[in-house]
Amino acid sequence: MRTPMSVASLLCVLALSASAQTKTSGKLSCDTSIAKLGDACDKKLEGQAFSCASDAASILVCRDGRFALDQACKTGQKCAVDGTTTHCVK
Repeated sequence: MRTPMSVASLLCVLALSASAQTKTSGKLSCDTSIAKLGDACDKKLEGQAFSCASDAASILVCRDGRFALDQACKTGQKCAVDGTTTHCVK
């Protein structure tokens, strides 16, 4: 299991797709629970921000300002975000 920082503490990177951005009370927040390999992420969150790949086949981690493969889910499992935990489940 991977435990990322809370979504509320994540900083929005402008390179994220517009569909993942929400404006709430004058502040921009991002849903980074799902990302694509190579999507931009804040370098300050390196090794701390985890996401499910868009196909739910793996867990991605923020590394060098981009989401990179952290762990492939085993056959029959899929990536899921449960509160503040990102993990592979049946």
